[in-house]
Amino acid sequence: MFCKSLPPMRSFDSGITCRNNSGQYLTHLLETSNTGQVSDFVNQIPIEIGRCQVKEKKTKQGIAYLDWEMCYKEDVYVQKKDYVDEVQFIFFMNKGMEWQIGASDHSVCFKKGELCICRDCFQKSEACYEGGYNFLFKSVQIPSKLFFQMIEENFDLLDSSRINQMLKTVMKTVITPYMYRLLREIEDLDLYQGGIASLYLESKMTEIIAACLEAGMELGDNAVYKKMSLSRTDRELILQIKQRVDMDSVNIPGCEQLAREMNLSISKLTKGFKELTGVPLHTYVINRRLEYAAYLLTENHLNVSQAAVCAGYSNMSHFSAAFKKKYGVLPKDYKNKNC
Repeated sequence: MFCKSLPPMRSFDSGITCRNNSGQYLTHLLETSNTGQVSDFVNQIPIEIGRCQVKEKKTKQGIAYLDWEMCYKEDVYVQKKDYVDEVQFIFFMNKGMEWQIGASDHSVCFKKGELCICRDCFQKSEACYEGGYNFLFKSVQIPSKLFFQMIEENFDLLDSSRINQMLKTVMKTVITPYMYRLLREIEDLDLYQGGIASLYLESKMTEIIAACLEAGMELGDNAVYKKMSLSRTDRELILQIKQRVDMDSVNIPGCEQLAREMNLSISKLTKGFKELTGVPLHTYVINRRLEYAAYLLTENHLNVSQAAVCAGYSNMSHFSAAFKKKYGVLPKDYKNKNC
C-alpha cells in the first residue's frame, strides 16, 4: 500500500498538522511537485486515495484557469507550504469546504455557490475535502506581481488601496449568474484556434477577474464609497438585499415587503439601491433573472419554457422580449448558438 512509503508526519509552527495518512501523502506530493504544472501533482495521486482530474488553461501572461473534479475515499486534510504568491478567485460549484489558514483558530467555511477571493501569499493553510463526494470547483489564479500591475494600470489610487485592503483577508461572496456564464464561456475556448483562442482567453479571464473584484469591492469595509445619502448601516442593509438577489433572484418579494423585512422605508430602499448599483432594484432583479435563464439554457440544457419558468417568468412572450432586449437574440437562438 502507498501508506508504507509515506514521509514522516509534518507540522507547521502555526499548529496545523496532517490529520490522516491520505492527507499526509497528498501534502508530500504538493511539496515535491512544485514545478508549476498541476498535472505533476494530480497524476501521482494513488487510486487508493481516490481520483482527481483537472483541466488547465493558461494565458500568455500567466493567468491560469483550473477546472477541478475530485472524489476522495475518506476525509482528506491537505496542507499547503509557503511557496507561492498569487491572487486566487475560487468558485465552489457543488459543495463547500473548510479552509484553515495560518493559526489553528482561523478557519473559513465555504458553501456551494460561493466565491472566495484571496491572496495566497506565503501563508500556511489546510483544506478539508470531505470523503465520498464528487467535489467540483474552478479557480482563476494570477501571479501577484501581474495582478498588481493590472490594478495599477486600471484603477485610481483610492480603489487600488481598497483592493489591497480586500486581499489582506479571505473574502467570500456569491457566484452570480453572470459569473457562471463567464465560466462556461471560458470552457468554450476549444471552439477557437491560434491567435483567436489566445485573444478570447485573455478577454474572458480579464472579464471574470473584473466581475469578481466588483463583487468584492462592494462588501464591508472594502465597499466603494461614493457621495451617497445613505448611512453606513443603511448601505450594509441594501448590500444584503443585493446579495439576496444575486443568490436567488426568482424568490425576491416586492419593494414593500423587502423594505419591511430590512426595516427601511421604501423611498430609502429604492433610492439607495440605485445609488449603490447604478440601476433601479426592479431592473437589477430582471437582469439577474435573465442571466440565470441564460445559464440554464446553456449549462443545464433546459428548453426555453423550462428556463423561463425556473427564472421566474410565467408569460413566455414577456420572457422572450426581455431576453432579446438584453442579449440581442431570442432565447431559442441563444441556446442554439451556445450549446
